[in-house]
Amino acid sequence: MSSFLQYAWAKRDKWWDKRDVAAAMAGRQLIRTQYRFAGMLAALAKGLAPARTNAQPLKKTSNPFIEYEIGRLRLRSAPIATTMRESYAQCNDDIIVEAFLRARLSMTGRSMSSVRYLEIGGNHPVQTSSTYLLYRAWGARGYIVEANAGLAERLRAVRPGDQIVQTAVSNLSDKTLSFHIHELDELSSLSRESIVDPSAVGMQGKIARVETVPNLHINDFFDAHIHEPLDFMSIDIEGLDLPVLQALSPAHRPTVLQVECMDQALLDQLRQTLEPRGYRLAAMTDVNAIFVQD
Repeated sequence: MSSFLQYAWAKRDKWWDKRDVAAAMAGRQLIRTQYRFAGMLAALAKGLAPARTNAQPLKKTSNPFIEYEIGRLRLRSAPIATTMRESYAQCNDDIIVEAFLRARLSMTGRSMSSVRYLEIGGNHPVQTSSTYLLYRAWGARGYIVEANAGLAERLRAVRPGDQIVQTAVSNLSDKTLSFHIHELDELSSLSRESIVDPSAVGMQGKIARVETVPNLHINDFFDAHIHEPLDFMSIDIEGLDLPVLQALSPAHRPTVLQVECMDQALLDQLRQTLEPRGYRLAAMTDVNAIFVQD
């Protein structure tokens, strides 16, 4: 018994840390459940589903990180409200993009509802979306490119105000290409090499199937579909972002450009490509580099 007590005492700091981790995980799960339940109640209250085409007021909520730390440190709350804004992108990138656009449009007198965007690599219509905040809260509209037919259909159902284009967009002119469907949809790509290496994608998994999908060269896509200046373009196509941007004609210049980027070598190449075209690196998150026109 004494040996066990000595062992337990020696490991007390490690177990205490695990207790904090477990408590934080339980807290996040509780918050997630509360929000999803609130969403279902909102859908029932509206009869069918939340409004999909009209802009809705920006949502705010109590900041759970602040509340957790106040409880952990046994502090008294400040009298100043500290809320969190709604965000749908992977690392709150959409709030950063929204801030750039609001500042730019305020100087020209344009409303945020006039924002036009292009998202290459749509995937989920809400979660990890770089454009859903603009769509839902401001009534902005645009184009979403998704090569996976099933995901494109889901995007059409959830975001009827956007134009959903079911095609691959690449730096190639082939009419069709092989599209590698990862078992985790977010990681699907034209490039097999970019998704089979766990160190490259940051997650375990494998290719579930390969489909033949239609393809458009990036400039052919712009010529066919984009007939107005773009305020924002997001590109996230798992390993092919750089060659597509290099192939993009300098005539096509979205005001704000977001590119998936998680290593310094790629960032250097992106800057070499975009800075001569009048872009500057304006923000970085864990997964994206955000460039803005000078």
